[in-house]
Amino acid sequence: CRVDSLSSSLQEVRVIADSATNNALQKIVAAQLDSGAKNLLTVSSGGNTTAQRFVDVPCTAKAGTYVLYFGHLESNDTDSTTCSVSFKDASSVDVASPAEYQFQRGDGVYKVITLKNDNLAKIRIYGANNYATSAGDVVTFSEAMLCTKSAWDISQAYVPYCPTAQEMYQMILALQNGG
Repeated sequence: CRVDSLSSSLQEVRVIADSATNNALQKIVAAQLDSGAKNLLTVSSGGNTTAQRFVDVPCTAKAGTYVLYFGHLESNDTDSTTCSVSFKDASSVDVASPAEYQFQRGDGVYKVITLKNDNLAKIRIYGANNYATSAGDVVTFSEAMLCTKSAWDISQAYVPYCPTAQEMYQMILALQNGG
């Protein structure tokens, strides 16, 4: 009886220790992510004019699962309560599945996005829920972030764009070569 009780107590201590270790590791990994190249968007805020139906935000990413986050998304559109967002290659062909995502306007809005190939060149944000109803509408956004779903699962904190080590190296090489 006593051995069983001691064994059970040791098992509980292991579970508590494992949980504390996992929490500590989670905090360390989140801090690393939030201080590095988590956000793939080089442009974190912007908008369109009434002469445009959308705004394009440049971005490159490989096929996979991502989260697109807006700290704030708004539009003067009165036809709907959402803004359509699509993901395009350089020829404006859709590269996400589904082709369009509907984002509620407001603060802290996000969606899980699936890119079906490696050709993402821009994220297109409409002032309304589709191209046709976006005529004359102005959309603005701030604190935009595209990150991998796995990074989002660790930390949902917004971080501004920061180049990767490889991107920094390429920038330095370009400067050394007079670029």
